[in-house]
Amino acid sequence: MFDQALAGWEVTVHVATDCDVRPLEILGAHPLDHRICMQSHPEDGPWPQALAVCSSLFEAEEKVRAGVLGTLESARADLRLWGPAQPAELVGRCHTSVYELSFAARAFKRRAFAAAGLSPDTMTTTENFLVG
Repeated sequence: MFDQALAGWEVTVHVATDCDVRPLEILGAHPLDHRICMQSHPEDGPWPQALAVCSSLFEAEEKVRAGVLGTLESARADLRLWGPAQPAELVGRCHTSVYELSFAARAFKRRAFAAAGLSPDTMTTTENFLVG
């Protein structure tokens, strides 16, 4: 997230529940209610250029699943999923990608971990995604 924000992207994070958004803001993201993210958009209306979704949210929320599958079908946006398991619906439709964080992103991620009450020692310098 931080690297995209630093590169000039408008980074929004659609959160599923009320949560402490400070860690997201430290990374340069703007939190929004996730229920507005997957609403249907007109064909010529605004749509994100990239969409990153937690695989557990994909599996738990039908609206999110439908939005992700619709994004895959239409190829309207770069799609990334993260999480411990690949959802069955995405087998063969996505490939694995590893992203190496910049040194600046590592520093900001360390601060975000601290703000979230997580040990910075558990932080990784790479992030694994399913890309579709």
